[in-house]
Amino acid sequence: MRRMRTALLLGAAWLALGAAAWRRNAVWETRVALWSDVVAKVPDAQRPRRNLAFAYLDRGEPEKAIEEYRLALRLGGAAAPRDEAFIRNNMGLAWLALGRLDEAAADFARAMERDPESPHAAANLALVRLRRGDAAGAEELARRALALDADNGGALEVLGGARMARGDGAGALEPLGRAVRVDPDDPERWFNLGTAQAMAGSAADACASWSQVLRLPGDPGLLAKARARGAALGCGPR
Repeated sequence: MRRMRTALLLGAAWLALGAAAWRRNAVWETRVALWSDVVAKVPDAQRPRRNLAFAYLDRGEPEKAIEEYRLALRLGGAAAPRDEAFIRNNMGLAWLALGRLDEAAADFARAMERDPESPHAAANLALVRLRRGDAAGAEELARRALALDADNGGALEVLGGARMARGDGAGALEPLGRAVRVDPDDPERWFNLGTAQAMAGSAADACASWSQVLRLPGDPGLLAKARARGAALGCGPR
């Protein structure tokens, strides 16, 4: 009887440990769950909130990301220039995801003020200007970002986009080609390069670039656009 009782107690202990392990695995299952768990334990720490905000942004929930970034700022981001710049830049990306260009521009500009040596906010503000139709302003900021980091892919894309907006497809080839070399696994960069090549009259090169888009995993809408443009240009199967 005593041996059976001991076995039952040990079995109950293993069940309890198993339940605890299952709960811990559920917490670590996603980054949002992980950092939500950390924030619940240390609600006044800034870095976990920054990480939770990024996890929300990465999961496609920019509103929640903004809320967490604002809390992170209240927890001391404004006291450290680079910390505030980092948070403001990422919060700007969240606004950009929502199509809120004014709010995005304000946060990117503040990030540039707090950390003038970082190229990221300059490249992102350049993108805002390009989306507003200010090709000259976008190119100016993209060049500023590239002076700080010659391989900043975002700035290279904006520089190429600004030149295409002015009708200069040939001038867009160099920065967009460099952007592809920086990250050859980004289908959007191949798509943009193909667009510039088609604008510059290099049909074969455009077909090759759009074909590359189809070989990479990406947004279905982008793949459909690459197929449509390839068909319109008379690109054969590859």
